[in-house]
Amino acid sequence: MSLESLWGELPDTTGLSTPVTILREQALLLTEMTNRVLEGVVGVWKGRSTGVLVADLDIIAPVLDNYQVSIVRIKHDVQLYPVNLQNMLSGRTYEATNEDEFINALRDMLTSPEVRRAITGLLVQSRPTEMAKVDPSGIPF
Repeated sequence: MSLESLWGELPDTTGLSTPVTILREQALLLTEMTNRVLEGVVGVWKGRSTGVLVADLDIIAPVLDNYQVSIVRIKHDVQLYPVNLQNMLSGRTYEATNEDEFINALRDMLTSPEVRRAITGLLVQSRPTEMAKVDPSGIPF
């Protein structure tokens, strides 16, 4: 006797990206755009009591002893949308009900003045000439 599937037709997920995948793509792009001077990283975890997936997009400056700045935090359940986004530097929050809204909100966050200032500061401090102005204790002089 062969098994009969009681699942019905499974949904076609071709062409769909998860919010975490989009964050990871942006992290990789930042790393490439800065020639690895800055590295975008995404950390993901699940809230134990809530079942909500949480992910952070952070920027790491390797030459600054891996100094890390959290840029964006997202939260969503298994259904992906709605997804809540928070700009970790300004505290502003957004809610996106679909992928297009998520991409637009993320674009607004990544181009915000707060994120621009953080990237500028990390890039300037990561230059070899700036590193020469830091004594062995790590204190600029």
